Amino acid sequence: MADSPQDQPSVINVLCAYIRTEAPIRNAPRLAKKEDSPPTNIQAALTAIATRNPAHDNGAVVDLDGTNLVGADLHDANLNTASVRNSDLARADLTSAWLIGTSFSGTNLSNSDWESASAVQADLSNTTLTGAFFYVADIRNSDLENANLSGMGVDNTMCDGIDIDGAKLYGLPYDQKLYLETGSKLRVNLPKWIEKILGPVQRNPERQW
Repeated sequence: MADSPQDQPSVINVLCAYIRTEAPIRNAPRLAKKEDSPPTNIQAALTAIATRNPAHDNGAVVDLDGTNLVGADLHDANLNTASVRNSDLARADLTSAWLIGTSFSGTNLSNSDWESASAVQADLSNTTLTGAFFYVADIRNSDLENANLSGMGVDNTMCDGIDIDGAKLYGLPYDQKLYLETGSKLRVNLPKWIEKILGPVQRNPERQW
């Protein structure tokens, strides 16, 4: 795409269609293993999309809905405003990825790695994030409504304004609602039933909120 930026929108559409056809979610394993990863051809197509210059997209949308991307390597990927709904990204490497405004609604993201990822205003509603780990990440103003957050880890991550209404929090080792580890900022819209059980957030006056 770097050689012919004028053709980039068409190339994006072709690559996305190829991935959706060759790696449909119906081929995803029931239980992802550490060694699971996309075939070489699928990973190559993903890398081409993830490393493109978005300035040449000219309105093209990265559409990876309904795909099997278990164990995909998407570190440093630029997937801002992409659509990756109803897919399987279990054990995906999303470290340092740009995911601003990206829609993952209905996607399996269990055991995925979000270290240093920027996912401001991402749609994570109805996702499975069990075992996922967010370290020095930014998920401010993201929608996690009805998501399964059981066992999710958050360390030093910006969570201001996230919506976890209806989310499953069983086994989630959080303190001060979703403030899990030292250094994070949290201003979360909590479901009313959690407020009734836990009471108001107790903020540490030494921290800047």
